[in-house]
Amino acid sequence: MNLKKLKELLIDKLKEGVSKRGSLFLVIVPTFNEAENIRELIERLVNDVDAAIEICVVDDNSSDGTRDVVESLQAKVPNLHLYKRRRKMGLGSAYLAGFELAFASGFKYMITMDADLSHDPKIINNMEKEIENYDVIIGSRFVHGGGMVDIQLKRIALSKFGNFITDKLLGMPFHDCTSGYRCYRLSAISRFNLEKEIVARKYVFLVELLLLLFYSDFRIKEIPIIFINRLKGKTKVNMSEMFHAGTIIVFLIFKNIIRKFKR
Repeated sequence: MNLKKLKELLIDKLKEGVSKRGSLFLVIVPTFNEAENIRELIERLVNDVDAAIEICVVDDNSSDGTRDVVESLQAKVPNLHLYKRRRKMGLGSAYLAGFELAFASGFKYMITMDADLSHDPKIINNMEKEIENYDVIIGSRFVHGGGMVDIQLKRIALSKFGNFITDKLLGMPFHDCTSGYRCYRLSAISRFNLEKEIVARKYVFLVELLLLLFYSDFRIKEIPIIFINRLKGKTKVNMSEMFHAGTIIVFLIFKNIIRKFKR
C-alpha cells in the first residue's frame, strides 16, 4: 500500500476519534528509536490525562522496534495511532506532518511532546485549561515553578544561551523558545501554509515557528514544567543538529533585521 493511501486511512481513523470519542486534542509524539520509552509514555497518557485526546506516534523508520511496541498497544488503546515514515526526516518535519493530520481530521487543538519521558503527560490537563484563552501554550522550564532534573550543566547553559539569543537578537520575550512541549489552537494556525512559511525541518523548527506566531500577534503563554532528563535511550541532538540550528538562527536574525527596516 502506498504512502498516500496509508495517510488517508490514518486520517479516517483520526476522524473517528473526533466524531465517536469526541476528541478535541491530537497529541503528536515524534519518535526515532524510542522503544525503551514509548510504552510507558503511552500508558501515562492514557492514565494521567483527563482531556479527550487522540495519540499519534510519528515514527521516522526506527530500527529498535519502536513501531512494534506501538502496534502491540493499539488493540487495547483505541485512541492510539501510528504514522510510519520511510526515513529519518527530522523533528520539524514530524511536527509539520502532525499539523497536516490535525487539520485534515478536524481537531481543535494539537499538542507536541517528546517521547523520552522528559515531559510529564499530566501537564496536558493544565494546557487544556489555559488554551481556552490563548493560541499557544508553551511548557516552560525557565518560568517560575519550572525546572530541570538531572540535566548536565553544559546542556542547561546551552538552552539558556539559545533563549538569550532569541530574546536579544530576535526580540521574542519568552523564557523557553526551544521547548517542544506545546499546545496550539489550530484555528489560529490554519491561516499559515507552514510548509512554505517555515524553512527549518529539524529541532530549530520550534524557534522559527514561535517567531512566526509571535510576529503575527498570537496570544502565547508559558506555563511551568519540570523537565526530566531521559533515563533510557540516546539523545537525538548532535553536532549536525547544532550546525543546522546555528545556520537557521543566523537566517532568522537577518530576516528580523529586514523586517524592522520595512516598518
